[in-house]
Amino acid sequence: MRIDPKAAPTSRRIHKRGQKKKVHLIAPGKCRGMIQAESRLEVSGAIAMALDPRVVSFRPQPITFDLATGRGYNHKADLTAQASKISTHKRIYTPDFEVTFPRGKVYIEFKHSGIIRRAPEVLMLPNILARYGHRLILIDESYLPETFVQNSRLLHIATKTRIDPEASKAILTDCEKPMLIGNLCAQGYSQNFVLALVASGGLTCDLATSRLTPKTSVIKSAHAQHLMQLPFHNV
Repeated sequence: MRIDPKAAPTSRRIHKRGQKKKVHLIAPGKCRGMIQAESRLEVSGAIAMALDPRVVSFRPQPITFDLATGRGYNHKADLTAQASKISTHKRIYTPDFEVTFPRGKVYIEFKHSGIIRRAPEVLMLPNILARYGHRLILIDESYLPETFVQNSRLLHIATKTRIDPEASKAILTDCEKPMLIGNLCAQGYSQNFVLALVASGGLTCDLATSRLTPKTSVIKSAHAQHLMQLPFHNV
């Protein structure tokens, strides 16, 4: 269900009236409008995808599959209606996201390892979709350690900061060698401006094991490897 008219259509409703399950709202870059997510892990994954330079764009709840036939439906209700007409058993699955990369599209499912242990059949989803010509990447919380999640949320906020080209050129020159964020702020740069450059890939630092603080060391980046936390190999 769309809560934002600018957002892409979704295949199914995430939150039903009367449910007590918490719904998370977020407006990540590379994704149209405000979207709903079912878990904190999905939110963290959406932020990580928005920062990842390998990702072109993505959208949530893109399609619902009948796993028995491989047929995809734009709306889950269409699949349910079709199955009821012919009295067939429904094997329904809706991926969390459809992600567009320069070389094509891939479906992504974020699932906590605890849920996978309780329902190990989830591990079969990539193989099932592969039979029908689709690629699904299953991602658990091990790819999104808490330190990286907290840092990426700070970077997500900082992406709203305008990057002045002249100031960016100057700071990147200063950061040919490692510089502390606190020292850059002492030179007159705002912390959000410095973090915006980290989020854009112009500057790099350790996001996975150390929290971002004024004592964080940053340096000019050529590859933005620090933003490539998710297992998007050969996509």
